[in-house]
Amino acid sequence: MKIDQHIWKSKNDILNVREGIQNKSKTQLVLAFGDRMIFEKNDLWFYYIKNLYPNAEIISSTSAGEIADGKVFDNTISITAICFEKTKIKAISVNIDDENINAVGKRLITKIKLEGLKHVFLLSSGMNMNGDDLIDGINNYFPEEVSVTGGIAGDGERHEKTLVGLNALPIENNVVAIGFYGTSLTIKHGIHKGWIPFGPKRLITKSFKNKLYELDGKNALSIYKKYLGDKASELPGSAFLFPLGVYADDQPEPIIRTILTIDEKEQSMTFAGNLKEGNYVQLMTADLNELVYGSYDTALNLNNKDEESPELIFIVSCIGRKIVLGEGIGDEIENIVDATEKSVLAGFYSYGEFAPPNNGTKCCLHNETLVITTFFE
Repeated sequence: MKIDQHIWKSKNDILNVREGIQNKSKTQLVLAFGDRMIFEKNDLWFYYIKNLYPNAEIISSTSAGEIADGKVFDNTISITAICFEKTKIKAISVNIDDENINAVGKRLITKIKLEGLKHVFLLSSGMNMNGDDLIDGINNYFPEEVSVTGGIAGDGERHEKTLVGLNALPIENNVVAIGFYGTSLTIKHGIHKGWIPFGPKRLITKSFKNKLYELDGKNALSIYKKYLGDKASELPGSAFLFPLGVYADDQPEPIIRTILTIDEKEQSMTFAGNLKEGNYVQLMTADLNELVYGSYDTALNLNNKDEESPELIFIVSCIGRKIVLGEGIGDEIENIVDATEKSVLAGFYSYGEFAPPNNGTKCCLHNETLVITTFFE
């Protein structure tokens, strides 16, 4: 596996941080993550990639921050080009709306070849989609032995629109899946949360999909505000500091859920994923040391010292973690660099993360979670 990395700030300001590919025409895959304003300003970045890697599948996505060269960038486009020696890939896209999001898995599986499929990396637009419904559709149709990781596109802290593209300029309501094929590629994945619970567990007694109304038969928004105290006046922004841990039926550990909006008139809270009646939830708060330093252990567990270090580490981390950690966000990435030594790091900050839980095989939607996927050929 050979890898190039570039940081695009403008047509006159492009930083080549890694030049590992000699014959650019053999490059199969290019991943571009960047600020939406730069993507929309002009299309020069796309044709820069197309001219440099003429035969590659070009996947692009807006982000809430870019990860490349072991560092965190903002207001750029990070470009990672990958040339595999033996591995085959196939990239497909589906443009959808809320009415048929559950059918995405079925639509994707009709387009992708299943024979020899080892892993799927999934990217989705995020503003008008329910990530849980998307993943449910994927799990219903894709074989369990095929691992799935990825994330939801971001839009900085604007939350206006998110764009994803395949071999064209990125657009809204798009889902792109990259299939990896062959026995020569070793792929591992892991997640890290770093949040600690406080207060009692409470039963979800009234909800509809990703809207929460009642806990223990009482108004959920009132309970949430009571625990937040002075921070309640800063909602919904302060919600990043206090997500909910949802104890799903088949998961011993909670799935983290972020509040997107609150509706004072309706007295409801809208989350990034579904909340099922009958499940329990618990408020969570950040342990800053665990958020930062737990990334080292997660990466180290994926970097078996008895094997070759992964050549590429792809990171999807939540904008919520970025906001909570502030200037310390670079430490989280530096710890992964320290744990994995010679690996190339790439990735982005998202509005949601896709990966199986550490003790499971089926993919889940996560929030405020670090997802690491490693590749070795």
